[in-house]
Amino acid sequence: MPEITPYIRLKKPLASETADISVINDNMDMIDSALGDLSAVPTTAKTAAGAITELHEAIQGIDVDIPDGSITPAKLSFDPATQTELDAHVNATNVHGATNSATASRLIIRDAAGRAKVAAPAASDDIARLDSITKAQAGLGSVDNYGTATQSEAEAGTATNKFMTPQRTKQAIDKFTGGVPLRINAGHLEYNDGTGWIEVGASYPDWLSQLDIFNNGVDGDYNPSSNASLASKIHRFSSLNIPAGVTISPVGSYLIILVEGTATINGTLSASGKGGNGGSGSSGAGGNGSGGTAGRSPGGGGGGAGTVGTNGGAGGGGTGFGGAGGFTSPLTHATGGTGIDATLVNQNSLLSDIAGFRGGGGGGGGGWPANNYIGGGGGAGGGAIVLIAKSIAGAGAIRADGLNGNLPPAGASTYAGSGGGGAGGLVVVSGGSITPTISVTPGVAGSAGSTLPSGVAQAAAGATGFVLRIIR
Repeated sequence: MPEITPYIRLKKPLASETADISVINDNMDMIDSALGDLSAVPTTAKTAAGAITELHEAIQGIDVDIPDGSITPAKLSFDPATQTELDAHVNATNVHGATNSATASRLIIRDAAGRAKVAAPAASDDIARLDSITKAQAGLGSVDNYGTATQSEAEAGTATNKFMTPQRTKQAIDKFTGGVPLRINAGHLEYNDGTGWIEVGASYPDWLSQLDIFNNGVDGDYNPSSNASLASKIHRFSSLNIPAGVTISPVGSYLIILVEGTATINGTLSASGKGGNGGSGSSGAGGNGSGGTAGRSPGGGGGGAGTVGTNGGAGGGGTGFGGAGGFTSPLTHATGGTGIDATLVNQNSLLSDIAGFRGGGGGGGGGWPANNYIGGGGGAGGGAIVLIAKSIAGAGAIRADGLNGNLPPAGASTYAGSGGGGAGGLVVVSGGSITPTISVTPGVAGSAGSTLPSGVAQAAAGATGFVLRIIR
């Protein structure tokens, strides 16, 4: 029995059957009926393939206006999404398995802070990460990778690996000016004292006005109860009170003290003997004094010459404007020369002169080498003190005296000369009122007031120091 095709039901004889002309004819009739009369097809093409192609092309150009609501779920055969469902899909934070972590083959979605992560880049066109960008890639290859200075680092001014912000710069300046406003006006430095802008150096020497800017009391109150030594540098106290019986001296040769308020001195502020060293006594010619700047400082006195015939050593000379030492000759045994007073070379540049402007030391006395008789040593010169305060009160003293020369050792005084006196030093004071005693007295010769043996020459005193007093 033949098989039947599934669509137009044509008969297919089996291989074992004899062909039947009637079956073949029936199949032809069924094909002809299925195709129909192609000449009646309303297309230009009258073949099945041509008509179908022409119809397909015509349908593509059709613009169909479908009325609202005419397409129903039943007609679509599925339930369409509502607007609410569409909005929820758009706003979803886990749509289609998206994640903000660096996960392979997953969509990227930002987290609540707007961030998302990716894996470290491997190729030049991969997404870059912050930890993979170099200075050179960002165009910052010449910029140092420094942090911002803290306030303490800005004020110390020693760090070499920190950046300064405008705030830190102001804090550093305020540290050294006490918060005093500064400005440059027409090329002049001005500061504001609360009542208006004042040009630095307009009324007083430049160095004094400049020190006023830094007189901010940053070192606090200073109230010593016993003798003490302060470093030779600028000290900035809120107040100063040296009680009776207490002496304050520099460790080196000078002190510069700025007091924001009142300096009360009932004890002693002393740089006496802190200047040039006295020359040493000798069994031959006495040593010269030291320490004073030649031609700038008051001089130490010359040492006295030794005697005994022609064998007495000459006295040493004082420094600064120092006196010459006494000398021995067949005819005379001369007295040492007196030190000469000095003046400040330029009061407007005083601070640069303080280290050199101090009393010169006295010369040492000469002795007799034959019997190892040693002359007396010279006295040290006075140092330097600068004290600036709103007012300087009290009944004490500010001293930069030179020290006295020394007599020869016992048993040598008949044949050896005495030491010359050290010169007075420098005292500068400035305040609304100044009541303590100020002294820059030179040291006297070691043999002053004594009766000299026959033929032994007298040493000399040093020169008087220098006092600069500014009342304002």
